[in-house]
Amino acid sequence: PLKWLPFTNLLQQHMEELPPVMKLDHITQKAQQLCGIRSDEETKRMVEFHHSLGLLLHFTSTPAICDNVVVDVEWLLTVTSALLHPLSTKDPQFSKHFRLLHTHGILLESLAVHIWSTRCSQPSKLMTDEQRHFLFRLMEHLSVFFPTDIKMSPGKAIPLSRVWFCPSLVQHCNDSLSSETAKSWTSYQLPQTFGNGSGSSGITTTTHLLSIFTNVLEADLTCTAAIPPAFNQAARTVQQ
Repeated sequence: PLKWLPFTNLLQQHMEELPPVMKLDHITQKAQQLCGIRSDEETKRMVEFHHSLGLLLHFTSTPAICDNVVVDVEWLLTVTSALLHPLSTKDPQFSKHFRLLHTHGILLESLAVHIWSTRCSQPSKLMTDEQRHFLFRLMEHLSVFFPTDIKMSPGKAIPLSRVWFCPSLVQHCNDSLSSETAKSWTSYQLPQTFGNGSGSSGITTTTHLLSIFTNVLEADLTCTAAIPPAFNQAARTVQQ
């Protein structure tokens, strides 16, 4: 409809004035201001229309991110590419972070923040905590990152950081891991959460993941981890 045209022009000609990710409520306000839209239903139709044109992205099938709308698609491609194809750094502070990622598929939140700050540092698009939260939820939705309840540090002087398991980002295998575990990285189907103890597949995956962390901690005594008791209990349940 022609009444949606002002919103289309906003996306095409004034992108630099917008945050890369906007709440659906904010989109609704813009629709009211620019197009005179008063109905939430019409706002949703307008968003779906622009999604179909590729001018924005709205993931409606996942409750965790459905209230977010990506209005800068190029920004999303840049930040996701930075994580999916991370470049090793000469900074000694993050050398172990990269080794954990490339060897074991363990992504620390502190490394993700570092990658984004060094490779996606456009002054007009500085990333907020809310945008980082959205990106992690999106990568979980796409089954690229799998969240855990574990916190880990690659060194005793480095604060503990939240951990995601990312088997698709493994570049080479550590000899301390069994060949069976290493081979399973390419085809292992993982649930969205670990350590909840619900269902046999979830518990089996908990055991699988816990064995990786155990091998890491045994191979490098400078690494530390905070593993919730429920996580260990779920693993022991299977082993019995």
